[in-house]
This record gives sequence, C-alpha cells and structure tokens, in this order.
Amino acid sequence: MSVGHVPYIKVLQEVSQCMKYLVILEKHNGAYTATVPALPGCCSQGVSEEEALHNIRAAIAETLARVTITTVEVEETPKEVAIPSNEDRVHSWAKYAGMWKDDPSFDDFLAQIEADRRQLENENSSG
Repeated sequence: MSVGHVPYIKVLQEVSQCMKYLVILEKHNGAYTATVPALPGCCSQGVSEEEALHNIRAAIAETLARVTITTVEVEETPKEVAIPSNEDRVHSWAKYAGMWKDDPSFDDFLAQIEADRRQLENENSSG
C-alpha cells in the first residue's frame, strides 16, 4: 500500500491493527500522565494507569485524524571535513615529553629501572 499524500485517518482505519506507539507514563500527585514522544503535543491524563492509557489512545486517534502523511526529500549538503596531516597528528603521550628533563632525580629513576630489568632478565634466564 502506497501512502504518499493521503489524510491519515483513512490510512489509520486500514492499518490500525498494527500501529504501536511508545507511551511514557508518569505518576504525579496521585494521577497519571501519558505522553507519546513520537507525536509532539500528544498527551493525556487519568486517575489510574488504565484510564491514562485509555485516554492516550483517544488522544493518539485525535492527533492522527488532524495530520497528513507526506514525504519530503532533502538533498544532502556536502560538508568539508578537515583531515589532519601526519605532521599535525600528535601522539597521545607527546604531552608528557620532556616533563622530567630538569628533574635531578630522573637519572637515578632510569638507573633503577635498568637495574630492575637486569634482575628480571637474570631471574628469567636462570629459571
């Protein structure tokens, strides 16, 4: 069935058995509010969940009776995307480069790392 540009109520009568809408049900001060996000402005209330759902069904039908289904084609506007060159790309660790250059204990730190590596290598080669 092709819809194109037909009053929605006619189509609704033909396919009403298979239409489903997400309904948000909220409790406020002892009453329930039902809202249909897919149909802006379509909401209803009830003193119970059942009444709110009954009322929202009627509100959906009323909303759909007022609208018309149509399609709109929109040409996609090409967007210019800047792709950084290899020179512009910065390694994620580059921000840490040189942060220890003036730290007098850094050489001792590197020496300790080297000593720990040698010890691990010796343990792994002898075991």
